Amino acid sequence: MIIITVRLLRAELIDFSIKEETSEINIWFTDGKDEHKLAICRKIANSEELAEQMITEIRKIVKNSHTPESNGYDEILAIKFENEDDAVKKLQKFFERVKDKIREVRLIKSSQGYLDTLTRAKKLELEF
Repeated sequence: MIIITVRLLRAELIDFSIKEETSEINIWFTDGKDEHKLAICRKIANSEELAEQMITEIRKIVKNSHTPESNGYDEILAIKFENEDDAVKKLQKFFERVKDKIREVRLIKSSQGYLDTLTRAKKLELEF
C-alpha cells in the first residue's frame, strides 16, 4: 500500500459575482512532491458540503497524478490529509467568510466605501 499525505497550503478568493453569488477560489495543496492548485467557481450555498466536495476533488487530483497506467494499482493507493478534520473545518469557515463578504458587498447601498469593501473582499485568503 502506498500512502500519500496531502497538506493544504492556502485558499484564496480570486473574484466573485454579486448577481450570481458565485465565487472564484483557488485552493493550493501539496502531495509531498509537487504543489497543486484547485481552481473552482461555485455558488456557496452550504459551506460544509462544499468543503467536503473540495476534499474529495483534491483526493481525485492526487490519485490521478500518482496512478500509473497499469490496472489494479489504484486499489493500493491511499490518500490521507494532514489534520483532515481541521482542514475541513478551516475550509468551511473560509467559505462562510466568502459568503459573508459577498452578502456584505451586496447590501451596501451607498457608493461611499463600496470600492474599499470590494477590494478587501477580494483579498480574502486563508493559510493552513
